[in-house]
Amino acid sequence: MWACALLGGSPEFFFIGAVCTGIWSLGLIVGKPPGKGGRTWVLQAGGLVLAGVVGTLIAAVQLLPFFESLGLSHITTIRPTDFAGALTRAGSHLDSGMMLNWIMPRWWGQVYDQVLGGQNLPNETNGYVGQIALLGVPLLAVASFRRQINLRFVLPWLVVAIVCCVVVYDDQIGTWIRVLPGFSQTVNYRFFLGIAFAFLMLGAFGWDWLARQIDNARQPKASDLEPPESDPTAPRNRTWGLAGLTLAILTGLYLLAHWAG
Repeated sequence: MWACALLGGSPEFFFIGAVCTGIWSLGLIVGKPPGKGGRTWVLQAGGLVLAGVVGTLIAAVQLLPFFESLGLSHITTIRPTDFAGALTRAGSHLDSGMMLNWIMPRWWGQVYDQVLGGQNLPNETNGYVGQIALLGVPLLAVASFRRQINLRFVLPWLVVAIVCCVVVYDDQIGTWIRVLPGFSQTVNYRFFLGIAFAFLMLGAFGWDWLARQIDNARQPKASDLEPPESDPTAPRNRTWGLAGLTLAILTGLYLLAHWAG
């Protein structure tokens, strides 16, 4: 992720990637016991630093253009760096109603259709996560409630999603975050990249848990005396059938809502 952010050449998206990567890295470190004298944390931090160095080396060919574009970008030439200008800019954010675009990306229309006005780019403000990822989140909640998943890998992405949501949609705490250096020089709705990626990861954890549950259900137990004609794939077929039916119903509702709107 670090290498891709540098290779992209955009200082703004590099900052967004650095914030999300930093939260994830910190969560991985503090999610384990520190060990004797904090040795475990030191080793983990050293490994992550080494990964950052490797990512920087991979993107070395882009470093000079990156720093050249930093001095010419909107971040340093147009967007305000003083507190008053940053506070004024921090008051601008997306309305929370735009969260409907997570599953229905054209619910509010698009600028191209002359439905929405303003200067915001629709391909950035019209954020889309997708039904598959969001349906995996309730599965993750069930897995967490049943203590069948390692929260050390889940909580960092949950924190990333919450922080990015606050930056993009919130009017209170989000304003004070958006006034901070770096955040004040970034188009706040572009932090939706962090929201989408975090929910993709959380949904993947949920679907992975379901797949493992199905696989475990297929394994015969020594104490089970099943007749030879029983079908060991029946639990799997029923589970995937219910999942497919749920997706079909949600897709139908989505298409109906889009047609009605």
